[in-house]
Amino acid sequence: MRTSDTLRLALRMFRTRPMRTSLTILGVSVGIATVFFLVCLGYGLQQTILNRIANAETLLTLDVSAGSEAVRLTPERIEELRAIEHVGDIARLASFSAQVSIGSITSDMEINAVDPVFFRLSGISAVAGELFDAADGTGAVLSSAAVKLFGLTPQEILQRAADYTLYLPEEAQDGKISIRESAHATMVAGVVEDEDTSRLLLPLSAVAAIPIDHFHQVKVKVESHAHMESVRNAIMAQGFVVA
Repeated sequence: MRTSDTLRLALRMFRTRPMRTSLTILGVSVGIATVFFLVCLGYGLQQTILNRIANAETLLTLDVSAGSEAVRLTPERIEELRAIEHVGDIARLASFSAQVSIGSITSDMEINAVDPVFFRLSGISAVAGELFDAADGTGAVLSSAAVKLFGLTPQEILQRAADYTLYLPEEAQDGKISIRESAHATMVAGVVEDEDTSRLLLPLSAVAAIPIDHFHQVKVKVESHAHMESVRNAIMAQGFVVA
């Protein structure tokens, strides 16, 4: 059949059965639109999930914690981890109990002193402001849960002065434990999404004057996926817990 005959037949169907033809066109259009919508939705969800929970470095990162009181993440043991073959960056985290004051409100919360690379290895980005990205970085980062304690929005809390008091346990010669208070001040530079934990994050340089005999967690980046299992086994062989 020639093209002209096909066109003539189609036009005749428009004239003789307009409702049937219109419904057919509508059904095809709805089908195409539905497929297009689902493809776009799937791609958008995929990008959102990948951006929120994973990047190339987080997939290569192992979370290391102490297996017991006898096996602690001391600075010396961390250097041993750093010496394991195929280990790249290491991010340390020291945790302190503290009180934080912003404006007229004071709240108990956890303070984490971390290496700046901690954010990158954790896949954490700022929802407001910015993160400290150098070893001598200044400013503090609050979790979104902590921001709510002060009755402010993430944008409103930026550049606010934050006073914090660390509670440091110290063991006396007689074996008794006492608590020493150490007061400091900083400025809120950024906010990260975390609705579960009220915490303030500082660069480790901000607590350089405080002796840290052990860290609570270490993030270890492995050079490639091919070496993940061997590095994991080497760390676990030293008595540490790896997640």
